[in-house]
Amino acid sequence: MKRIKRYGIWLLAVLLFTSCASENPVSAPPTEAVSKETKTPESEALYLSLASCGNWTDSPQGIILAEQLEKLEEQSGGLVKIRSYDRYRLGDDVRVVHGVRLGTLDMIQSVPGSQTSAIPEAALLEVPGLFDSLDQWNEFLAGPYLDVMREYYSAAGIKLLAVFACSYRELSSDREVVTPQDLKGLRVRVIENAYHEAFWNSLGAQAVPYSFEELRFCLQEGIAQGQENPIGTLLAENLMDLQTTITITKHMPMIYVLAMNEDRFESLTEEQEKFIMGFADDLREELIRQMPEREEQVLETLRNDYGLQVVEPSKELKEMFRQGGNVVLDLLRKNLGDEKVDEMLAEAEKVRTSSQP
Repeated sequence: MKRIKRYGIWLLAVLLFTSCASENPVSAPPTEAVSKETKTPESEALYLSLASCGNWTDSPQGIILAEQLEKLEEQSGGLVKIRSYDRYRLGDDVRVVHGVRLGTLDMIQSVPGSQTSAIPEAALLEVPGLFDSLDQWNEFLAGPYLDVMREYYSAAGIKLLAVFACSYRELSSDREVVTPQDLKGLRVRVIENAYHEAFWNSLGAQAVPYSFEELRFCLQEGIAQGQENPIGTLLAENLMDLQTTITITKHMPMIYVLAMNEDRFESLTEEQEKFIMGFADDLREELIRQMPEREEQVLETLRNDYGLQVVEPSKELKEMFRQGGNVVLDLLRKNLGDEKVDEMLAEAEKVRTSSQP
């Protein structure tokens, strides 16, 4: 009797186990590894991080960026969302570009001069005096040379989404700078870039390389007496009490680069890629369209509300700024070789020729 009872209990356990197993089968081990290039499922929302080292929250360009991020989310039906992190929250200038290169960051908004440790050829985009207007710069940056630059970025594992110029770097200082003599010996904070340093030193100024994060500290402590950035930087970084004069030098355009880790981009679905490229194109278009007027408003605020003096450089100083570009070209030839520099200059000449009346 006891043997029958034990047999019945054993049989019941087998039946229960079999029933559970049929409802919740154990998955077999995969026979193949999942490819790194597996496309993101259409039904999943895409979340991306965008790193920027500047203060985009309180700047004219930051307002435009916020509008475009909201537009992207609406157009994608919430399937593509990008969150912007400015003010070095995801790393300094060098770290963010290498973060995107390695894939630890998704996207960056930065300037070529801060990217040369990862993409040496990015320096070719910042030659002072190459063109006479932002229109020429943007024709060049959107023309055939864009494909050349995309190859340089791709070699570093970075997808170049957009590159454009929507404002100029202008000189601000604690004194009036109108003539070459005024500039002599002036300590100017510049980004940590050998080409920028060589440019300012060739003009008789003293380049002081510091990160953007340390810009205010650098001026406040007297390490530097001036700085060169778009006009909006003075307001966004609260530099009005440290600078007295803005010289409208237009010595170099402020080139913005929007880029993404290439593997991350290629893992997206075709629809997601279209949304990202559409966002990049729209941001480029709106910044180019809106920034001149917005900077004029900022300039008026700095002049009228904070008492900053706004001056024009003399013809001699303008010419000296233009000639300073030759120093940059010489250094580019030394570091990158004649072939790459000549290719860039040939494309630039086509733009200058086509824009002549």
